[in-house]
Amino acid sequence: MPLREIYFPAIILITLLVFIQARRKFGLSFFILFILYLITNFLIEVSSSILVHYYEVGNIPIYNVSILLEGFAFCYIFYYVNKSLAIRKAILIYGITFACFWIINFCFIQKNDSLDTYSYLFSSVALAAFSLITIYQFVFKNSFNNPFHNFFFWTSIGILFCYLGNIPYLASFNILSINNWRTAVSLNIISQVVNSILYLMIIIGVLCHRPETNYKLG
Repeated sequence: MPLREIYFPAIILITLLVFIQARRKFGLSFFILFILYLITNFLIEVSSSILVHYYEVGNIPIYNVSILLEGFAFCYIFYYVNKSLAIRKAILIYGITFACFWIINFCFIQKNDSLDTYSYLFSSVALAAFSLITIYQFVFKNSFNNPFHNFFFWTSIGILFCYLGNIPYLASFNILSINNWRTAVSLNIISQVVNSILYLMIIIGVLCHRPETNYKLG
């Protein structure tokens, strides 16, 4: 199995272990839900690599499930940390819309031998916007605590880097996959780099987080 296929599951596993070690820093409900996300994402990455490299089975359906899981996991993070009714309503609308787009794409558009990225592109744009809003709240609306000691601040930065980096790649992927498949696949390095930044920011957030900063943004 190529090193690049082992690298990303290893990063998720390290993040998982760091998060478990710091479990007392977070509320029980959030800890359980986020740990389930990390475990499921780790299993998806491992099973996807095994299916492709040992059984020569396509991983497109598994990858689509990963997109759905990731979209809802980060949607929950923004819903959890923001108590503004307007922001929460916008997050709920995004969640419902994204679920509808994903179902339509998965059931009627997506093929087993090629990845259609438009539902993921929609999710990337929305989550990048929510991460910007959350970072703005931390920096300009939060005068009573240092945001550098808050897990959600660091995670929002990671999400912003991840999805802003993915947007140009995802927007061009469907066209490139038709005209120049090799280029489309080689540009996947962009996604790997920005996803690595995301998990690095999550790890930093876990290490820097202080329990007294478990507050909600207004």
